Amino acid sequence: MYVQKMDGWILERFGSMSNEKSRGNGNKINSDRLQVVLTYAQSLDGSLTAVRGTPLALSSAESFRMTHLLRASLDAILVGVNTIISDDPSLTTRLVDGPNPLPIVLDTNLRIPFDCKLFTDQRCRKPVICCSNTESNMTKVKHLEALGAKFLFVGTKNGRVSLPSVFDTLREAYKDTDAIKSIMVEGGASIITSMLQPDALSYITNIILTMSPMFVGGLRSVQELLPSENRNSNDGKLVYKRWKVDHSTVLGGDVIVCLSPP
Repeated sequence: MYVQKMDGWILERFGSMSNEKSRGNGNKINSDRLQVVLTYAQSLDGSLTAVRGTPLALSSAESFRMTHLLRASLDAILVGVNTIISDDPSLTTRLVDGPNPLPIVLDTNLRIPFDCKLFTDQRCRKPVICCSNTESNMTKVKHLEALGAKFLFVGTKNGRVSLPSVFDTLREAYKDTDAIKSIMVEGGASIITSMLQPDALSYITNIILTMSPMFVGGLRSVQELLPSENRNSNDGKLVYKRWKVDHSTVLGGDVIVCLSPP
């Protein structure tokens, strides 16, 4: 029952965000804003994994399937190159019926492996790689292009790809075709922390958080103290905005919460 209710809620809430879904049902998305959905799974103590670079199965089978349904409801899926290196995901919708989202990989220094699944598994769509500069690495660029990769050149912040630049560049690059109207961001600690910074936070339309009923004490999802609303105040008290809970349920023992900005 919970699975059916969650399926219906995701399709109702996010299905219209996908350009392919919209074409199929005759609906037209009028908003010019890129819909950005941040999603990740963590333990009760906020851990993504026990040790950095080593995957940990947190999601139940039911909540993992929900993630695939969400992928099928959105146009693109964004991950960092560290996720590609450590997990080698296929980023498909193999657990549900629906189109695979377009993989977007943040890779400042072109570290993506040639033999990752995105290039070797025929079920996977070839990725768009967001990077800052390829002039010093043209040999690898040509090899990646031969494998099917496309490139978007974006701005940087503190030596890393800038997420606001990524979202703005994607929206501009695909505005004529409307191929990307919605994007699912799968964290990674680095991406989650970057997404919650003030410059990227305003791009988030929803967060879907899966909480697994276990304690790990490992790599935390948020890697640093985030700026408070009253960071310039002299009273010493920190104030943070409370996000709105739009929906919550339990799938396979995991608590699923969907949030929208304050």
